[in-house]
Amino acid sequence: MGSIADGRARASVRRRGIVALGVCGAVVAASAVLPATGLGFPACLFRAVTTLPCPSCGMTRAFCALTHGHVADAVRLNAASPLVYAACAVIVALGAAQSATGADVLAWTWDRTRRWAAAAAIGAMAASWAAKLLT
Repeated sequence: MGSIADGRARASVRRRGIVALGVCGAVVAASAVLPATGLGFPACLFRAVTTLPCPSCGMTRAFCALTHGHVADAVRLNAASPLVYAACAVIVALGAAQSATGADVLAWTWDRTRRWAAAAAIGAMAASWAAKLLT
């Protein structure tokens, strides 16, 4: 039988799972509700101020395109979008599992994948940004 501290720790782990599920789930849900072309207007503050694209320019429209099955359009909008979208989907699944079980699967997964996952995400975003800057 667990102690009160164990119960609080498990509740904290569940809350972190709910937050991860909620944030990434809302992103995926919004991309499903929005049309495949996204919001229809540029909303990038970085671009508005500098006239240069930011590393995530096109990501909202790319997520919408991916959710609606338009992979080529998504890659054209932001080449890193399939990787970022996949990571978001994995976080939704892990957050749901963590919320349901109280097992800290998000931390367990991050501990085992952070070196290559972070490098892959940063590398993909940097390569996509460089390509946009050069065009």
